[in-house]
Amino acid sequence: MGLAIIAGSSIITMGGGGIRPMQERWESALSRYDEEKPRMQQEMEGAWERIEDRVEEVKGEAKAELQSSGSKSGAKPAAWARAARRSRDGPIV
Repeated sequence: MGLAIIAGSSIITMGGGGIRPMQERWESALSRYDEEKPRMQQEMEGAWERIEDRVEEVKGEAKAELQSSGSKSGAKPAAWARAARRSRDGPIV
């Protein structure tokens, strides 16, 4: 019984044109992919270098803040927290 329902539904869908709209959607999606692919590849070029540069920048900010705070007891965690907030809130590009 279950197989008959599936077979009947497939026949009706194919005969009723249910395949054509999905084919058009897939073609549209693949066309969009082909258009966007070069742009995405271009954006990804150098991404690791930009991330590494940003990491070094945040490290430098944290070190500078630690040195300027002068406090030995609680300065490190506070400086790290501030640097982490700036890194999280700012763009990493």
